Amino acid sequence: RRVHGTLSECLFFFEMEAFLAYEKNFVGQDAIDFAQRHTDLPVFAVAIYLSLVFYLPSRISKPVPHLRLPFALWNLALALFSVLGMLRMVPVLARHHAQHPQHAEERQRQVPQRERQAKVRHGL
Repeated sequence: RRVHGTLSECLFFFEMEAFLAYEKNFVGQDAIDFAQRHTDLPVFAVAIYLSLVFYLPSRISKPVPHLRLPFALWNLALALFSVLGMLRMVPVLARHHAQHPQHAEERQRQVPQRERQAKVRHGL
């Protein structure tokens, strides 16, 4: 096995080429079917998460030292997920925008039309 040389290869524990091949050939129908069968799961997950975020701090009267590391790791994981998502999506969006500039121009034309429609709806 060869030594990983680039930063992106060091960040991932697998070959980037293999991941891109998997991504290119990915068929998400199983995930779609699961999500359609279990539409209640995201509602419960969000309810639990929001209750932890808003209710738990009020129940803790003073900072708990043993929770500091798990919270820091959780925030680090969220930050890394966001950065990796940005690194993966920005080039795709920039390439799409460069290849299809007419979409941006069309969106610019739609903005005044939507504003006029909103004024009409609100009686302005």
